[in-house]
Amino acid sequence: MASKPIALKTDKDLTKKQKAFITLLVKNWGTISQTDAAVKAGYGSNERSAAVMASKMLDSKVNPHIVRALENLLKNLRNMRKTNLDDIKHLKD
Repeated sequence: MASKPIALKTDKDLTKKQKAFITLLVKNWGTISQTDAAVKAGYGSNERSAAVMASKMLDSKVNPHIVRALENLLKNLRNMRKTNLDDIKHLKD
């Protein structure tokens, strides 16, 4: 019996919880732990299991689509901030 081909997931395949997790990380970048983001995203109130889940979600070998989505969000945020800084510099001229 032939095995079913593995379908690569994309960032469009994120669950609501996964989207909430990466959104919380990006919005609170530098002020929230991965574990806290996992708990707030609904991955349970047990800190240990939330830490394991956060680690798995951010493992590019296990969940490359989640890591890619996080990288894209961070890139978009950087670009928005750069654009805003460019606008402010332009106002000074």
